[in-house]
Amino acid sequence: MGSIRQTRGYGGMVRMPSQDIYESSETKKQALGTRLPIGDREFVYTKNAGTALVPAALVCGDVEAANCNLLSVASTVINSDIVRVIMKTSCAKNKFADGYMWVESGTNLGTYRIKSHPANGSTSSMALTLYDELAAVLTNGVDFVCIDRCHNTSATVMPIAVGDIRPPIGVPLVSVAANHYFWAQNKGPAGVTYVSMAGAAAGSPGMPVIPASSDSGNLSVPTSGNLLDLYPIIGYLMHSTSALDENQTLVMLAIQ
Repeated sequence: MGSIRQTRGYGGMVRMPSQDIYESSETKKQALGTRLPIGDREFVYTKNAGTALVPAALVCGDVEAANCNLLSVASTVINSDIVRVIMKTSCAKNKFADGYMWVESGTNLGTYRIKSHPANGSTSSMALTLYDELAAVLTNGVDFVCIDRCHNTSATVMPIAVGDIRPPIGVPLVSVAANHYFWAQNKGPAGVTYVSMAGAAAGSPGMPVIPASSDSGNLSVPTSGNLLDLYPIIGYLMHSTSALDENQTLVMLAIQ
């Protein structure tokens, strides 16, 4: 998980990886999706997309990759860590690194994490290097795979948009520059920007919060039970919140 050093964290100084939770880094220092528990909080290592992030605003994963499902594979023997897939679209080098390949249709179902791959042109063969060796053979014409970086959902993030119901990732503790790497908090007490949706009552401790349908990056208590069927529960209020608050409020985050 990288070199260990003393750095800032929960309740003072703790031992952590080489990038601390209050840092925006141009350099990748962990595998994307790495989880970091610190006391009663948890963080997930994430790469930002092309828009700078502000502290305390909820962020979500990128949209799923297009034309990357039901890909043909070259027949591959057991214990190999390289699988060749026939792409349906071009992609940059390591676009899917730290994402996943799973057998979507076939006889040898399974899921494997992608370590690296070269750049690739449309409809040509691309070699995926996996972190683990295959536990079963893959057969051309029988097994078809899907690859994506909707990963651990943590390869590229953007401020969660108004009405967005994509899987949330967490909350940055500091400003994060475009294309930088950072630790997003996904569990435990955190200050999160809050706004009351029209019709929402004042919030009380223990009430669930969801992405606000009226303000990008903010949370709100739901205005009706129906919204809980549409939006993921981000966590629960830990502090009373007036219907007029538009600042940070303390939330017990519960993002998986």
